[in-house]
Amino acid sequence: MRSTAGAIENAEPELALDDLCHIIRFFGVRITQEEYSTLQAVAREFSMTELLEEAHLDPFVGM
Repeated sequence: MRSTAGAIENAEPELALDDLCHIIRFFGVRITQEEYSTLQAVAREFSMTELLEEAHLDPFVGM
């Protein structure tokens, strides 16, 4: 999480989103649909929708 926070602090949104996706997948972190929607909105804002799609987070969404 420190690398993700560092990327955010250094205005590196692509690195931050990529790190967060890796954390979710590696640790099997469950996220709500609302949280995933927020990630989608951020990805759209920074033109990184492809990165989020390639992360294949669907199995981790929902509770």
